[in-house]
Amino acid sequence: MPSLTIREGEEFEMKVSVLNVHAQGGVVIEIPIPAGCGYVTKIQNEFAWESSREYRKDRILIYCEYLPFGRYDFKVKLRARFSGKFKLPPARAALQFYPEKAGYTLGEVLEIK
Repeated sequence: MPSLTIREGEEFEMKVSVLNVHAQGGVVIEIPIPAGCGYVTKIQNEFAWESSREYRKDRILIYCEYLPFGRYDFKVKLRARFSGKFKLPPARAALQFYPEKAGYTLGEVLEIK
């Protein structure tokens, strides 16, 4: 499991890359937020193909009515607020109405010092 180390109070950008091999409709990208971190900014509709973003305490849901073929990088600005060692679950991209058709990233460990 890959590991990241960040200092408490530091701002950082978390990036999730999605490789879409076929144009798809009704895609949802779920990005988990590490425990010990908080949002710096909450951006809506960063890209033209995004319908909306839903910011929750533990994750961000990005809805796309239509996602063309290609590679997309979704970024989230976070601030490390509390020290500790936290497991970060995998990010997930799935079809909204067929959730069994999904792809996942690797899980990671985040250490805040």
